[in-house]
Amino acid sequence: MPERRILELRKKQRLREKRRKNASLTQKERVQIARLKEISRIRGDYCSERVLADVNKEHKKKFEEIAKMLAAKFPGQVIEALDEGTGRRFFYRDLSSESGLGENLRTTRTDIDKKHCEANGLVLASPEELVSKFGRNKFHLVVSTFGGANYTQVSPAKAVANIIEVLKPGGMASIVSQNNLDGGNQIDLASVRKVLKNYRNITVDEGRASGSYHRPGRILTIWKR
Repeated sequence: MPERRILELRKKQRLREKRRKNASLTQKERVQIARLKEISRIRGDYCSERVLADVNKEHKKKFEEIAKMLAAKFPGQVIEALDEGTGRRFFYRDLSSESGLGENLRTTRTDIDKKHCEANGLVLASPEELVSKFGRNKFHLVVSTFGGANYTQVSPAKAVANIIEVLKPGGMASIVSQNNLDGGNQIDLASVRKVLKNYRNITVDEGRASGSYHRPGRILTIWKR
């Protein structure tokens, strides 16, 4: 085998190892997440019944149109969507009807508040656990609106890495985070960019969120090839 080809293979292997590490939890992080699941509580006003129009405004997108575009891109498939850190959002109901996909769109909702998940049929998962919960290449669409990727006390970079890993090739993820003035954990783009460098099959766009719920934050849009 030519030496150049060997070097290319070794480089790809190193990138794969870095991606696995970026999306994997240490034992200390697992313990921390388990504790957060027990003590996390959603405030009464948190994401109170936010609908599709609200989420579209925050992300500066029309998710009903994106869902239709994904359905055209993946004919014959049920479009799998993930609402990460859903809180009390109900936009998934509108997304199914407004896109016209009905039962051909299936939304999985996650949160880290154990009691809230049990009461509302959500999947109990932190954003850093998405790969271990769902596996890789699972969802066509991932939406995180001031969700776990924003509020995590463990690792925003690993949260973003997990979102990329569960995204199907050809799919899209949109993450909205708040700014530091709002008392949350604004996603540290410096650490996230280090993670993004390990992926050769994504396109990333950074924007500014509308701030209708929080003060103006930022939008991270990721397309996976």
